[in-house]
Amino acid sequence: MPRLFSKSELRRFEDCANENQTLADCWAGDQIVIVACELSDKYQYADKRNSRAIEINVMSSADKPVWRSLPLDTRQYDALKRHCSTRTIRMLGKSKVNKSLQPKPWSWYNAAAAHETFELYEEEARAKAQEAFDALSGEMYATVCVVSYDLRETMAALDLFKVKLPSSKVVFVDLIKVLEHQTRGEEVIPERLRKYTNDNIAMRNGRLDRRPGTPRGYLGMPSIRLLEVVGPAAEGHRADHKKLEKGNVALERIAKRIRNG
Repeated sequence: MPRLFSKSELRRFEDCANENQTLADCWAGDQIVIVACELSDKYQYADKRNSRAIEINVMSSADKPVWRSLPLDTRQYDALKRHCSTRTIRMLGKSKVNKSLQPKPWSWYNAAAAHETFELYEEEARAKAQEAFDALSGEMYATVCVVSYDLRETMAALDLFKVKLPSSKVVFVDLIKVLEHQTRGEEVIPERLRKYTNDNIAMRNGRLDRRPGTPRGYLGMPSIRLLEVVGPAAEGHRADHKKLEKGNVALERIAKRIRNG
């Protein structure tokens, strides 16, 4: 049953709608590259994540792919013609006692997933991470759209690797707020996301919040999985907030008439 929303609720709704609009603009722009970046969930032992590995997922235009990339599933992304590629960079430690026991740097490429992995000593790993973002912020793209399920996590990962972003070319999108906007009214998270969100996102009265701490579960909470769902859907949810506001105004008028007899 429809109800009146408070001013604080309306502010939250507007905030989420703005995040969705920004993502819709970025998703539709062929001059914009979309990046999901956080500490990698691929190095886990006993549910503990290696905090010295960063994963950078990039969605770029098909005619201007970044790195070695693969087209997204055309059955699902038919009109988008976007390519996706991934880089995981892990910092290796150097032994101060026995150098023969310290891990050796190496790299490999998984062509089936367009996924490059680098395991490098600290200085080289940080240089490789900076190199990745320097490539994204070159002349090929006008804007870098950084998306995340938790922007604090993303900034912490970038800070660990001492990555400097081109501030004049970067926009940020909170994917949890986008998901909240797109599920408002239904209050049901899309089924293909639940294996990630069930352990990592709490829903209270329609509001979504990231559970604090390290992502839980074997699969973690990779932003790229959220992006694959809410990115294509963002355009179709542009007008949702205006409809909600219009309905709330109508309810206010009805309530006012009842109060005034």
